[in-house]
Amino acid sequence: MQGNVGSKIRDARKQQNITLRDLSERSGLSVSQLSKLENGKARLTVDIALMIAGVL
Repeated sequence: MQGNVGSKIRDARKQQNITLRDLSERSGLSVSQLSKLENGKARLTVDIALMIAGVL
């Protein structure tokens, strides 16, 4: 499930031509954390989802 959500985040980010670095700067999350989320290596919390959704 986590990997599926991560791929959806990646797809939405790429669709808007937003780099990981841009998403990091706009959301306040680290590039490393975002990469782990997109690759299903980290857990997505409600707080993190809201931070990402605020950008995407």
